[in-house]
Amino acid sequence: MRESLKNFTDPRVSFQKSDAKDLPFASNLFEGITINNSLHHFENIPSVLAEASRVLADCGYLIINEMCSDEGQSPAQQSHIMIHHWFADLDKMMNRFHDYTYTSEKLRNLVTENGFKIIHQDIYDHAIPNPKDENLVRNYRQTITNTKMRAEQNQAPSSFLEKTDTILVHLDQHGYSPARSILIIAQKA
Repeated sequence: MRESLKNFTDPRVSFQKSDAKDLPFASNLFEGITINNSLHHFENIPSVLAEASRVLADCGYLIINEMCSDEGQSPAQQSHIMIHHWFADLDKMMNRFHDYTYTSEKLRNLVTENGFKIIHQDIYDHAIPNPKDENLVRNYRQTITNTKMRAEQNQAPSSFLEKTDTILVHLDQHGYSPARSILIIAQKA
């Protein structure tokens, strides 16, 4: 948030850190709420969506953009999912909640089972020209290898370290491409 405050100076916009389950805003205040690639970081999604519903105006929109783990991901896109799940495991070892990537069906169900109706949805790619680009693969490989070394120093479980090797082999074979995402636009039911 500090970086955002430094780089974004529009006086009409303010940044506020708060608990997503207990927002410090009046009911029916906002015309739009976005949750961008973070739903899987909330431990109690029903409470988060209930609070979003509370502060959202009756005619307002809830917009969720989230990476999904299904939808026919290519092998290069599966690299992204594998890496993401690996970092989720790392967060869990450090007692930080970080769930694995959800399927698009699970995401739709979370929205509809928590008081919203979906009015639009779209699955889309973040296409990159060359998933096997040497610099791209080298950068991901380096990040993963450096993180593995720190995990070893902190005596991470062998299962976590073995998973690292599997990811590196997959990355070398298939490259990396951002996973498909789902965009959901919903309103209060």
